Amino acid sequence: MKINYFTYQLNDEQTGEYLYANVYDLLNDFCDENTDIADRRKENTENGKQLFLAASEKAGVFYLLCPALVKDFKSISKKDGKVSNISAVLSDHSLEKVSYIYVSDSDNFIGITNPLGGARYTDLQYYLNKLIKDRVIDRQLKLKMVPLHSEITKSQVKKLVHISKADIEMNDKSAIAKFFGASKEDAFEELEITISFKRKNGKKNSISNLLNPVLNTIENDEEKKLGAIHLRGRVNSTTENIKDIYLDQSNILYEMIYNDSQVEEQIVKKSFGNQNIVDSLERFLDEYGDTLEHGEISK
Repeated sequence: MKINYFTYQLNDEQTGEYLYANVYDLLNDFCDENTDIADRRKENTENGKQLFLAASEKAGVFYLLCPALVKDFKSISKKDGKVSNISAVLSDHSLEKVSYIYVSDSDNFIGITNPLGGARYTDLQYYLNKLIKDRVIDRQLKLKMVPLHSEITKSQVKKLVHISKADIEMNDKSAIAKFFGASKEDAFEELEITISFKRKNGKKNSISNLLNPVLNTIENDEEKKLGAIHLRGRVNSTTENIKDIYLDQSNILYEMIYNDSQVEEQIVKKSFGNQNIVDSLERFLDEYGDTLEHGEISK
């Protein structure tokens, strides 16, 4: 499961000033105080999604849910194997697609997963603005989420000084069609193909030189034939800590978490466990911090 990372700022629409204020307490208080289901369900008028916000038991982690298409599911009885419509089993419950959200209580920092068919960051941004409009009465504020970009982009991958691993997702599958004896690209529509390069066990030297042709291809990928890229290496010198650098097609930072262990724990750990993400947030504050008014959101 993919997590994208964002910072955010609030614009005072009356003064034009940007406010650097944290929304953690606003979200937490809303979830604590609101037991009315109707209050928690908000429709994104831009795409029609019915959004529902809830706090998890893990501090800082929230769920943003939207109804799944029930017709896509059936239930199977464990007793006799009978197949039924899922709606009959759900009764007064609803089946929801969940996006996991981590909101820092100290920095203007948000991580959000991107499940297929689930709520996206634009839905979260819409929900937050609805909350701010409903609960902040002394100012007219509008929140904008800003994607955190990597200090290393596809055109700068050769700056890495010590690469130990590279995973590259292939968008243009025609180059590897011969591996499958296929003659048409559409034969791969149901496949996601990733090529991995990794130094052999026991070898501590960088594989940067061996990967020069690969790095050149990434650098010059103007037609976006390559998809997501994961590089593991050092950015500036051989003495700094190794960083995991994940890039999507827009060079927006992301991380990966896995459903085989508790997602709530992973999203907190990975949000600040990747130095590249921390550095990106610090660069944003260094660049824009002097232009932001620091303050609090009052209810």
